[in-house]
Amino acid sequence: MLSQRLGVSEREIVDMDQRLDGWDISLDAPLKEDSDTERIEFMSTESDSAEETVAKKEMESLLHEKIATFRTQMTDRELEIFDKRIFSDTPVTLQEIGDKYGISRERVRQVEKNVVKKMRDYFKKEIPDFETYTEDVS
Repeated sequence: MLSQRLGVSEREIVDMDQRLDGWDISLDAPLKEDSDTERIEFMSTESDSAEETVAKKEMESLLHEKIATFRTQMTDRELEIFDKRIFSDTPVTLQEIGDKYGISRERVRQVEKNVVKKMRDYFKKEIPDFETYTEDVS
């Protein structure tokens, strides 16, 4: 009946059925008969493991805590640059901050750079193995 409806020979239907049945393979099966390696070990996963997810959440929590403490150590001007330039989704211009404090854009840039350096040094001191989390960041 399939061969008539599809317009192919019965032999082609039988061949296709055999090919489709041949692909059922357990992912837990060994890669080779004498191997301990399972097929599943070669499957890549796009998502993070549970351990990686927990580690990222813990790091985020730790960073939020340390940032809150770091903020208490800054002057008002540094804090405004931190909030409006470094930690802003839409940072204000150097000129806007410079106009408010009566300083040049270059001076605002220098203060901003100094705040970032102080924050990095603070994190290195306060967070164990901080450098391993920032290997890709220059």
